[in-house]
Amino acid sequence: MKKEENYLIKICNAYLHKQNIQLDESIDYSRLFSVCREHNLLAVAFCIIKNSDNKGIVPVMVYKSFEDGFYETIIKYDAQTNVINILERILNENGIRHIFFKGAEIREYYPVPEARAMGDIDILIEPKSRDTVKSILLSKGFELKNSNGPVYDYVKDGVLIEVHTKIISGKVGNSNAEEGFANAMSNASYNGLSGKLNPSYQLAYMITHIAHHFWFYGAGIKLILDLAVFQSHFSIDYEEVFGMLDKINLKHFGEVILSLCAKWFEIGGSYTDNTVDTEEFVVSFGAFGNARRNKAAVVERK
Repeated sequence: MKKEENYLIKICNAYLHKQNIQLDESIDYSRLFSVCREHNLLAVAFCIIKNSDNKGIVPVMVYKSFEDGFYETIIKYDAQTNVINILERILNENGIRHIFFKGAEIREYYPVPEARAMGDIDILIEPKSRDTVKSILLSKGFELKNSNGPVYDYVKDGVLIEVHTKIISGKVGNSNAEEGFANAMSNASYNGLSGKLNPSYQLAYMITHIAHHFWFYGAGIKLILDLAVFQSHFSIDYEEVFGMLDKINLKHFGEVILSLCAKWFEIGGSYTDNTVDTEEFVVSFGAFGNARRNKAAVVERK
């Protein structure tokens, strides 16, 4: 693992545990900026950098780039939050059960929620509600961008919304993950019509979602940080988690990913020492595993 990637993990650890650190003078902060950008962790890193006693060691223009990335993330957070609130009101008013998941939920558990970058809003509804939701959203000024398969894409005020009827679609390797998570709406606790996935079920889903990323290109440091943030907020039944993963042939993957999370962020348990290859894969190719890679070659290898 290269020095700046390793240092980004250290910064994320300090952020998670709300610690201040002295910045390392040997780090190439211009390269660190590039690594943070690839992993969608600019705002998280800046939370630590700006509070460091020796932040003056960061070159002025690089510091400004981190700061700009931080404020861009805040602005996007505010825009997405506004759309989430609009969606929440519309769905409640029309009697539609729904669950916000992935970043739309996980970000709220972060020490600074605004720092958790999110590309789009993911929301789960029941299949029977899909056409009704489509009609309602179109009448409220949402623009439909895609209406194929189990995910419909909408845009409102420049914010992308993915409306799912399944939280996992298709196979992940030799795992029939879609079938394993087909009953997500029933594995949630509801406050009125708004639900949250039960913690152990959600952790198993998050691990499966990472496996889904691995199956295509890969997953970056942020998704491992998500695991640590989530585990730090909830009491998890790990026997239940591994039982679910075992049914879809992802138990070993879960052991490796949770062990990696524990190694980097000191949260959760360790189930194997063999994480080196996985660490290298996670840190090397950015948030979605496609940075600095020949995508055609990846598809060919699959």
